[in-house]
Amino acid sequence: MKKQRVRLRLYKDADFEFLHGLLSDEATKKYFPFMYTTVREQTFIRLRTREEDQRWGCNTRYVIEDKSLKKPVGEISGRVAKDDSECMELAILVHPDFRGQGYAKDGAVAFIAKMRELKPEITKFRMEIEESNKASQAVAKKLEFKLKSTREIGRSKTKMETWEDRED
Repeated sequence: MKKQRVRLRLYKDADFEFLHGLLSDEATKKYFPFMYTTVREQTFIRLRTREEDQRWGCNTRYVIEDKSLKKPVGEISGRVAKDDSECMELAILVHPDFRGQGYAKDGAVAFIAKMRELKPEITKFRMEIEESNKASQAVAKKLEFKLKSTREIGRSKTKMETWEDRED
């Protein structure tokens, strides 16, 4: 069995600069605009919110940390799909300094294993990916997810792809 180079851990106060770098990045602005901020006070509030969620045990958001560097490299989260209570939708953000190095895939593998253990009612995983997001499509393919559908959203007619880890 291959040794995992990442671990998932909860947020802590020392993660502020990392989180601010992640949330103020242009890729976050493009693909996760609801998370984007350049305002440090807003990042502080979001860090506190993550820590409160952790304290209450309602957390499905983790820091992806490189075990040998002992540094955060990304964030992964999941939520139960609105249309399927047995499906969890993944969101992965990798800090700009660590993109293209396999951290998204490694973090997703660790997250899926953790969720299968903690939430046995979840039987499949999904990624909603903007059609122009080639990096996330590559991650979905490496995870052996299959493209299930494509749809247009909003006035901009942005095309979103749905990728899932199993065939129905």
